Amino acid sequence: MDQPPEEPYRCPAPRHKCAMNGDFEFYIYGSVLSDPASIQFKTLTFQRIINQVVPPICIDFTPIILVAGPDNVRNSVGVEFYLSLSDVQQICPPNRVKKQASQLQIRIGESLSEMSELSEELPQPIFIFINSKLIPTIDIKSPLNVNAIDYLHLNTVNANTITISWPPCNRNYYMVVNLVDIISVEELVEDIKTDKDRFFLALETKKKAKELFKNSGKDLETYKMTLLCPINKSKMKLPVKSVNCEHLQCFDLEAFISSNKIDPIWMCPICMRSCILADLKIDSFLLFIINSINLPKTCEEIELDANGKWKPCILNSDSREGILGTSCTSLEKTILEIDLGNSDDEDLGDFVKTVLPITSAENSNGSKPNICMNTTSNTLETNTEENLPLFKIIK
Repeated sequence: MDQPPEEPYRCPAPRHKCAMNGDFEFYIYGSVLSDPASIQFKTLTFQRIINQVVPPICIDFTPIILVAGPDNVRNSVGVEFYLSLSDVQQICPPNRVKKQASQLQIRIGESLSEMSELSEELPQPIFIFINSKLIPTIDIKSPLNVNAIDYLHLNTVNANTITISWPPCNRNYYMVVNLVDIISVEELVEDIKTDKDRFFLALETKKKAKELFKNSGKDLETYKMTLLCPINKSKMKLPVKSVNCEHLQCFDLEAFISSNKIDPIWMCPICMRSCILADLKIDSFLLFIINSINLPKTCEEIELDANGKWKPCILNSDSREGILGTSCTSLEKTILEIDLGNSDDEDLGDFVKTVLPITSAENSNGSKPNICMNTTSNTLETNTEENLPLFKIIK
């Protein structure tokens, strides 16, 4: 017996509760949420939302569709939306202002009682069509990003259709569709280092150092801090830590973001606490030290005293051959005590805006200070006319 031709499913819900009104049309039970803000997806650090082309919608997979016989039962949902002129310009910017085109992002999630954000674990297999084009992905996961240019009608007249088909389930899901830009590591670093509110004041670091000495319970005279990032073992350029971290030690901003782009765990590499990007701040005091001309190029460690003054620690063999102009086979560490005058007592918050960051220790005029050592008296001399800090060798 010939089966009657299939007709598209139409939502029987009242019009004011159905997603078929406005620019959106669902061929399944669904409702536009009265409070879209209550639906929270996990924040994606490397994606910036340009526009929400389909607002959060609740999907109730009650009806089913039979495909090629009763043993192949699948749920199906479809939605239509239109691009605005602004959306089209964002996807295809004039004069190719952006490095890459914006992407269409589809997010589907389930609300679980033990989670504040939606779980994006989806039943498999799922098939997604955008304007009748199948997404060629075997294991589709949320969020799904596709190139908007390849799939969308880039005008304000033609409707864009998304159709999703997956195994039957008796749970409610939520879906949202966004236009997004992919953010690079370099862009995130630039955003943070140019934001004046993303810096710890130098006085804050000194205060924390004094508290560390006071609460240590030991007669500490100095506290050693490495200038090497615990992530890539290289000297830090932009030392950062979370506002929730209790330690003085920092890690490099770019190294931290890069590592979390590969494996997004977002934990402090020092204390292993949660460390999201929004909580990161640059340490002005440590940044000043890293960019100081008084810090030998090979120095990888400093010492802080109870008054917040710092001293660079260097290896004798490196410092005397590379900095002081004479060789030494001993590998014992030497502390160069630097008298910085009153600079340690000043707030360096404004200073960091002019020192972000330099690649080598140089004077403001671009010339390196020519420092030599008298091996007989162990004193330092300089042939520059500037008043350089005084050094004292402490073994």
